[in-house]
Amino acid sequence: GMAEVFKAKSFGSDGFEKIVAIKRILPNIAEDEEFITMFIDEAKISVQLNHPNIAQITDLNKVDDIYYIAMEYVNGKDIRTIFERCRSDRTPMSIAQACFLVMKVCEGLEYAHNKKDANGHEIGIVHRDISPQNILISYEGDVKIIDFGIAKAAGKASKTQAGILKGKFGYMSPEQVRGLPLDKRSDIFSLGIVLYELLTGERLFVGESDFSTLEKVRNVEILPPSTYNRKIPELLEIIVLRALAKEVEDRYQSSGDFHDELQAFMYNCGEFYSRKDLAAWMKKTFSDEVAEEQVKLEQYAKIQMPPELRSQQPGMSPGNIFDGPTLQPAVNSGPARSHGKGDDWWEDDEIETALYDKPGDVTPKADPLLAPRAPSFTDAPSHDEPLFSFGSTTPVSEPPREMDRMNSFESMPMMDSIPQMSGPLPSPLETPKQGGKGVVIAATVGFCLVLAAFLVWFFVFRGGKPESGVLIVNTTPSEGSVVKVFDSAQKPVKLNKSVPLRVELPAGQYLIVVEHKGYSTVKQMVSLEANHTREVPILLEKLKESLSTFKLSISGAPKGATVWLDGKEMAEKTPWTGMDLKPGTYKVKIGFGNQFHEFEKSYTKNAGELLNLKYSLVPKKVTVTMNVFTPKARVCIVNDINAVPKRAQCNVDPKNPYDLSPVVGREYYLKVTRAGFNSYLEKMDFDGKTVWSPKAGIRLLKPGATVDISPPIMNTVTVGPMEMTMTPIMVVVNTMPHPMPMIVTPPAMPSGGTGTLRIGSKPRALVYVDGAKKGWTPRRITLSSGRHRITLINNELGKRNSFTVNIGPGKTVTKVVTF
Repeated sequence: GMAEVFKAKSFGSDGFEKIVAIKRILPNIAEDEEFITMFIDEAKISVQLNHPNIAQITDLNKVDDIYYIAMEYVNGKDIRTIFERCRSDRTPMSIAQACFLVMKVCEGLEYAHNKKDANGHEIGIVHRDISPQNILISYEGDVKIIDFGIAKAAGKASKTQAGILKGKFGYMSPEQVRGLPLDKRSDIFSLGIVLYELLTGERLFVGESDFSTLEKVRNVEILPPSTYNRKIPELLEIIVLRALAKEVEDRYQSSGDFHDELQAFMYNCGEFYSRKDLAAWMKKTFSDEVAEEQVKLEQYAKIQMPPELRSQQPGMSPGNIFDGPTLQPAVNSGPARSHGKGDDWWEDDEIETALYDKPGDVTPKADPLLAPRAPSFTDAPSHDEPLFSFGSTTPVSEPPREMDRMNSFESMPMMDSIPQMSGPLPSPLETPKQGGKGVVIAATVGFCLVLAAFLVWFFVFRGGKPESGVLIVNTTPSEGSVVKVFDSAQKPVKLNKSVPLRVELPAGQYLIVVEHKGYSTVKQMVSLEANHTREVPILLEKLKESLSTFKLSISGAPKGATVWLDGKEMAEKTPWTGMDLKPGTYKVKIGFGNQFHEFEKSYTKNAGELLNLKYSLVPKKVTVTMNVFTPKARVCIVNDINAVPKRAQCNVDPKNPYDLSPVVGREYYLKVTRAGFNSYLEKMDFDGKTVWSPKAGIRLLKPGATVDISPPIMNTVTVGPMEMTMTPIMVVVNTMPHPMPMIVTPPAMPSGGTGTLRIGSKPRALVYVDGAKKGWTPRRITLSSGRHRITLINNELGKRNSFTVNIGPGKTVTKVVTF
């Protein structure tokens, strides 16, 4: 990314204290003067944004030519973390909660988009990087947008190879991918992606490579959200798809409009959701993290202003309260990323700069599983070092080490362990006063005398033994458990292979690690008080061993089907890859709304086996369309190819779509015949589709006849004893089609006896005129004057609309159909 973020504690006069976030620009970017210039310009704009749904920027400054930004610290999680937690728990976010989050983001964007300068002119701010990583949710239910202005500056930077501009391709708008000028409607598209993913629990634009992802965004390849979540109401789906419209004119024209549509939907559905509800959900879902953060805040409260800053206090201002000694490493706000197979939801370029601790040389080596995310404290900077010195030889651009999500703690210093600087450093925002050298020397000597007196008292008169307490650890089960205890600097202080563990330790913070073969490792932080006994009971959770389970994989058509196991509806939609289940007999049922017959079957599997289930749901109704170029041909749909077709099986009119209600387990064949001609036969394989067409247009030939290649014939193939002419293939699969440009046919003159039909639909649909396929809406079609039968088919919704239009010579008829 462009920067690294640290949690800091700022000090002011009269005991003012505040936790803030410090974003320090990386040195490799700091060398780019053009970028820095734009960065400063954008920061000056974004600092004007003062809205409850935008994280406030309070300061922009630099230390030794390295820029940093001070901003509001949000105690919570980003939406990406929340998204992954919902997926891991297999509990999709409620519709009301998803809409509430997006509505709050809309409020922040509406304010920023319409922000005006002192002269009353709109500044024209576009975020350009609305994504789950840039939306924070606090544990108190606040919704905050971050990185305002920075993304815009980054979008203008010249260098792209250093990770500055790679961006999050999966959340760009089509015009952003094409490099076109952007306005506020680009942010609306990006926010629509976020809403889609929150409602479905699935990534919208994710490809095998950056190029494929960009292609998906450019073409706006979208499946309706109800494909993955059948609980999404039709009205909400329309709102989502409008926000994701390919053309900017078809989207909401402002974030306020987007907000109002969602608010009206919530009101009409009787859904009421508030900040209080969001706060309760956050505290329940992230209860461990909330407790851990509370302990850290208690430790931060113990950090006092260093004496060097007290001596500077009369001259302090909000601009210089971020000096080196107050800077504390921040906690990693994002979840640990696993690198196993299938964990490709978030590409490297989609991971925004996270709050993290930079590994330092002061951290002792420990067990890899216990690798700390932060050093216990940072070395004090010298006069030759930048004020933000982190005591690390690790390259600045190196990402933080990651660890499994656990009950972890951040090492915090006690006041007697805070390293002091050899002398006060001038604030980056004020010039050192002349004659201050004597004051510095006097303050340093005085501090050293006080420190020496304290050490003499501590080690001589007090015997060097700090006050201690007793720690007792019990585990269930106890036999086979190994207990390790680490101090606040991650140094091991006790290893015990028998339980219970009883040990006397100095008062302070300790990390308890319990390991047991066949059980999950438990890591828990405890606080031990002086002259007290602390008992810690730990219940171990048994691991799911691969030999005690079998794996269930499910795939087929249509995708996004719902699965029931023994009557219980599962949250995850198909396809499934490697679901672990206990051995036994399961009744598996697969369904897809009301459009398809449900599949149901029982399976018995033993431990270590694999059940690879493939399904193809039979539609309850399928629309059959075709082109038959042989006049007076008889079209039948039969079940037995050897039996004589019945009259009821041959009432198919090839000029109009035909509705068929298939029966599960029965085969169907399309048979086209005419006396004196070779017959045509094709098996109808629906494969989870609601629309079916033969492989090509059909023209029957007489035995021994030659093929006369003329329009509309494009190619000819031989099928058995007959010749079949190829026209554009009409097979329609159950996916949203690629957006097709409107084909404009030159209007006919009135004397030609033709008129024009302009046909559109919401959402997009296939157009048939008098049984002939004309393509996708929107469409402009030249037709002969007179009456024509128009049929629109939407495969995704399983709906069809037929009507008649009367085309007058030289006239234009416009029809728009909403499904």
